[in-house]
Amino acid sequence: MRKLIIIICTAIKCISLSVQAELALNKAFDHIASEPPNDTTASFRPVLKSDSTSWNVASKSFLGIHMYLYYSLKHPDSLHADLYSQAGSYHEYAGKIWEDTISGKLWYFLYEEERLIMDLSLDVGDTFEFWEGYTGTVDSVYFLDDGRKVVSIDLPTGFEENIRFIEGVGPNASLMWSGLSNTYLTCKYDNDELVFVTSNSMFDGCLPLDTGLDPELRNGSKIRLYPNPASDVLHVDIDPSLLPATEIIIYNIRGVALKHLHLQGYQHTINLGDLNKGLYFVSINNGPHRLRHKIVIK
Repeated sequence: MRKLIIIICTAIKCISLSVQAELALNKAFDHIASEPPNDTTASFRPVLKSDSTSWNVASKSFLGIHMYLYYSLKHPDSLHADLYSQAGSYHEYAGKIWEDTISGKLWYFLYEEERLIMDLSLDVGDTFEFWEGYTGTVDSVYFLDDGRKVVSIDLPTGFEENIRFIEGVGPNASLMWSGLSNTYLTCKYDNDELVFVTSNSMFDGCLPLDTGLDPELRNGSKIRLYPNPASDVLHVDIDPSLLPATEIIIYNIRGVALKHLHLQGYQHTINLGDLNKGLYFVSINNGPHRLRHKIVIK
């Protein structure tokens, strides 16, 4: 079946992420993948669920670490799932993924390229080719407390952790492999239920820790947020000794950016009236300084 999929995908000349290309891919896959996966015979927990699956992914750049949400919409009558990325309110089609739960293999497809991105059948000493000329070796195989199998590769992710294939979750270097050294999967949800959280010490749950901050910013003497808990507005006071340009991003607990503001000056009032009650994270970037606060909206 996979050989047939590859042949048909190769024949489809997807030269852009246009709507026309996406519809062509959907039509091709729906035609050949008419039988639903049989989870009752699966050797491994499935990464993809029948309704929806989503992942928090951290992306590292010279501006710091930013969070994105990747999600798939899986149709019960198809073996493949469409993959999308979300940053704030912007959604973008990102390709297709599909899996074989018997062997624990996961594939990613975009344009005319099919790529194997996870293989749980590997054992210590086996090799895995990420792309031509870049191959890693399995250095350990183990199980998490909840029974998930993990295959560890002797290549770094850029987040103080080697590349890992995690049963029922996916590769920790994220699904698209836009850069093995600058992307990292922190959390996974099945039908909006949190089922996996990274134990990486660089993260507080699904979101990055405050790192590289001077003590004055940590103790609130240079940047002050109030009130907390908040209701309709959040005030932000910035010491004049810092730069007047400040970037403020408000994330929900899933790591989705709900507000992204670029402000000038030292006193600001942010409207929270369009956000639901609950816990949020506020990321503040001022020149070389970064700070993250937890706030509660009541």
